[in-house]
Amino acid sequence: MLSKKWRLLLCLFIWYLSLITFINICRAEKKEVMIYTSMKEAQMSALKIGFMKKYPEIEMKYEIAGSGMIMQMLRTEESTGRIKADLLWLGEPSCYYILKEKGLLTPYHSPEAKKIPQVLIDRDNYYCGARMVTVGLVYNSQTIQAEEIPTDWKDLLQPRHKGLIAMTDPYFSGTALYTVAGLYQSPKYGLKFFRALKENGIHLENNAVTVVEKVSSGIYDLCIGVDYIAKTIKDNGGPVEFIYPRSCISTIPSPIAIFRGASNMEEAKKLYDYILSIEGQLILMKENVIPVRPEVKLEGAITIKEAVNRSLPVNNERLVLEQAMMLAQFEAIMKGNKDY
Repeated sequence: MLSKKWRLLLCLFIWYLSLITFINICRAEKKEVMIYTSMKEAQMSALKIGFMKKYPEIEMKYEIAGSGMIMQMLRTEESTGRIKADLLWLGEPSCYYILKEKGLLTPYHSPEAKKIPQVLIDRDNYYCGARMVTVGLVYNSQTIQAEEIPTDWKDLLQPRHKGLIAMTDPYFSGTALYTVAGLYQSPKYGLKFFRALKENGIHLENNAVTVVEKVSSGIYDLCIGVDYIAKTIKDNGGPVEFIYPRSCISTIPSPIAIFRGASNMEEAKKLYDYILSIEGQLILMKENVIPVRPEVKLEGAITIKEAVNRSLPVNNERLVLEQAMMLAQFEAIMKGNKDY
């Protein structure tokens, strides 16, 4: 018969084996999902907390970069035969048209997309708008008098603002690229509007946050800027206000999509659903993002329905075909080339 000492050692050994087995099972069951995105760190970290609280068995990972940089990453990964991410979430919708045509996306109709406006959903369900970014006019409320408050795109051309206006360079920003595309394709604006901006001394910045920060600091009077960036800076005490242009608004639905052959397909669908869910959209609202779900509304912002109805239209197929030419013409004008 075993002594008390040996019985205790045997119990400890059995307990140790049970613990090791439990740890190995937990490790085996731990799953992950990876998303490439141009969203801001604060937005993604907030979503990660919410998602992993709901699905503690899934580790949500993300990599943040500009839309152009991520598309370059995807081209590189595609050439090796394996895309490392499971999902994509960029601020430039025409990217999805390219990826869909190349067969790199997989269709998925989320149950959470039922009430999202159909215009934000790809007709073949390869991608769906997950937030609505609006681009309009941002002005410094300390340097701009009440009677000078801008109301439309043409106010960027006022002589009193000469040399004190700015925008983000479309080469570096997906939202800027889409806004330039909308103005470029519009019969009302087009290249003549870019020439007029150049004549009024517009400056180009390489970052969408930087351009609004420089309005806040008084370097510029006003700029073409992103809604949630302006609202965030204002919430932090910056003297900036965001204006929706009266004639039309640059709206970027910022879609999400799942890559074909994603390593973590079921986890990718869960994250896709979560982002589109009321819970996910409420998290984005706290980061000053306009939700795509009509059931909820960001205070002080237009509704998703109004954003769609007032949108500056962009033909994505035309943008893909003309992007290089459009950017070349834009760059030439901004460099003072008189031939454009």
